[in-house]
Amino acid sequence: MSVFESQSFDITRPGGASAFSAASGRMTKPSTVTTPATGNVQPASGKDIDRLPEGLRTHETILIMSTSEIIPNDIISAIANLDGSTSSFANKTFKINHLDGFGGHVSVGRYEAIATREPGQGNT
Repeated sequence: MSVFESQSFDITRPGGASAFSAASGRMTKPSTVTTPATGNVQPASGKDIDRLPEGLRTHETILIMSTSEIIPNDIISAIANLDGSTSSFANKTFKINHLDGFGGHVSVGRYEAIATREPGQGNT
């Protein structure tokens, strides 16, 4: 197991385009696709938080490093430690607000993302 595989999580993103519903006369929301992934999820540092827009800097923030594809506005949920212990981020949902691709000595695509906790989840 590498540093990029210490937690599992789900990535949810829109799976299709919005469509017009003739029956309701309104646009319908696109379907979503949820993909399981692994990576390293940890609390964001002060430097990480400084990379966010000012309005998001007071939200609970995490840093995700993964070889799984991550794109802006993805929703990260169901975070669990692979060793079976309870993750402090379990039962919370986060939205990707900042994304960097980063390299290294390995030619594998890797992603570093900063995500903020979605509102309306209470204090847990």
